[in-house]
Amino acid sequence: ITLVVGILIGLFIMYIIKPSTTIARVDGKSITENQIYDKLQKYYSKDVLNMILEDVDDVILTKKYKEDDKMTEEIEEEANKYIESYIGYYGGTKEDFLEECGFESEEDLKNYLKLEYRRNLYYIDYLADVLGQDAIQEYYDEHNFGEIQTKHILVQTSDDMTEDQATAMAKEIITKLNDGANFDEVAEEYKTNYPDTIIVEDLGGLTFADSIEESFMDALKAMEDNTYSQEPVVTTYGAHIIYRTSSKELSVEDARNDIVVNLYSTLEDVASQSDKLIELRKNAGLKFKSEKFKDLYDELYTNY
Repeated sequence: ITLVVGILIGLFIMYIIKPSTTIARVDGKSITENQIYDKLQKYYSKDVLNMILEDVDDVILTKKYKEDDKMTEEIEEEANKYIESYIGYYGGTKEDFLEECGFESEEDLKNYLKLEYRRNLYYIDYLADVLGQDAIQEYYDEHNFGEIQTKHILVQTSDDMTEDQATAMAKEIITKLNDGANFDEVAEEYKTNYPDTIIVEDLGGLTFADSIEESFMDALKAMEDNTYSQEPVVTTYGAHIIYRTSSKELSVEDARNDIVVNLYSTLEDVASQSDKLIELRKNAGLKFKSEKFKDLYDELYTNY
C-alpha cells in the first residue's frame, strides 16, 4: 500500500499539471498515466483521502500550534524511540526502519509525528475544557511529585534466576557502590559479565504519568538526588538498584496534558477525536472540489 500511495502522489501531480503521457504501447494502443491513475484511485481512494486529510489537518494545526522547544524535544525522543525499538527487535539500521515504514527520510518521519502530536494536542485542549481547571488542579495537588531523572540496574528474574538470587546479586552490586565504585562502571561490568540477566537503563524523567510499579516509585520518591538505593528494590521484573540523579518541579501547566489523559476515562458523553477533527475542518472551511472525494469523506466521517 505504501508503494501504491507513493505512486498515486506522483501520478496525481502529473495528472493535474500536464497532459497525460504514454507509459507504454502495445499492439498499436497506448497505456497512459491518466488510465493508471484512474485505476489506482478506484481501488485505493480511501488511502488517497487519508493523505488529503493529513495535508488539510497539517495546514490548520500548524497554524494553531506553532512548533516550540517542547514539541521539538518530544518529537525527537519519540522518533528515536521508534527507531531504537525497531533496531532492538528486528535488527537492521535506521534506514531499514524508515524504508519498512514508508518514510523517505527521518525528517519525513518527524513531520508525520508532528501532525499526530498536534492532532492529539487539539483533542487534549478540548478535553481540558470539559474537565475544567478545578478538576485538573485537584488531581495535580494529589498526585504530582515533580520530575525525577532516573537510571537503574535490573537483575532480572527468570527460570535460571530466582528472586532470592536476583536480590543477592543486587546486594553484591550495592556493596561495590558503597565501597566507592562508579555506578556506570559497575553497571557496564555486570552487563558485560551477565548479558542475559542484567539490564541497564536510563529511564529519563519519571513523573506521576509513568506506568512504573508502585514499589519502584515509592523507593524513588523517598530518595535524595544523586543517591542510589541502599537495598534492592524488588518488582515483578527482578531486583533493581535505582540511581536518582536529579529532580525538578513540575508546574500544573506542564502536567496538564498528562492529567487530562489520566482523567479521560472518568468523562462521559464526550466527542471522539474524529468528531473534533471533523469539526475543526468544517470550521476552517474545508471544501472538496472533487465530488468523488466529497462523497467519500461524507460516507466515512459524517457518521462517526
